[in-house]
Amino acid sequence: MDETVRIALHMWSGDRRPFGGKHYQLADPVCSPLPGRRPPIMIGGTGEHKTLRLVARYADACNVFDIPDGGATIRHKLAVLAGHRAELGRPYDDIEKTVSTRVLPGESAAAFAARCAVLGEWGIDHVVVLSPEPWTEAAVALVAAAGQGGQGWRSSRALPLAISTGTETWSCTMSQSPSIFSKQPVHRTQ
Repeated sequence: MDETVRIALHMWSGDRRPFGGKHYQLADPVCSPLPGRRPPIMIGGTGEHKTLRLVARYADACNVFDIPDGGATIRHKLAVLAGHRAELGRPYDDIEKTVSTRVLPGESAAAFAARCAVLGEWGIDHVVVLSPEPWTEAAVALVAAAGQGGQGWRSSRALPLAISTGTETWSCTMSQSPSIFSKQPVHRTQ
C-alpha cells in the first residue's frame, strides 16, 4: 500500500518523471486531468506496524473499527497512531479519526446517540454507519433521529455521521441543533 500511495501522490503532483518502486515501475506516470488540489487520503485498518504507520505518514483520515470491548481497542489504536505521528513530527490532530459501526439490533436513537457521544470522547471525529443489509427508511430515520438535539447527544462538539450503502452516502452532523441528512454520491474506481 505504501507504494500505491506514493504513486498517487507522485501523479497528483503532475510529476511525469519515471516512478520506480519495488512492485510498480511507471515510465511516464500521467494523471489527467490533474486535481485542483490533492485529494484527501483515508487509510482504513488498525495494523500497528504497517497500516497505522502509513496513516501517520500519508493520510488525512483513518478508519478504525468499533469493536465491542468498551473502547479499549479504539483508544489503544489511536494512541499508537499518535505515537507514530509524534515520531514523524506531524500533528496528530491533523488526522480525522473515523470509525465504522452499526446500529445494534433493537438500539434506540437515544442509545445510538449516546454510543456515538462516547466514541467522540475516545477521540473519534466522524462516525460511518454501516448496514449488513439494504438501508430502509426506518433505519435511516433512526440514525437521523440520533443526530437530532435532545436524543442523547450531550457534547459541545459536533460529530459527523455518514450512512453508506456502497453506491451512495448520506451524511449529517450530530450536534445540539437539528441535523439534516444530505445525499452525496460515492465515487468508486475499479
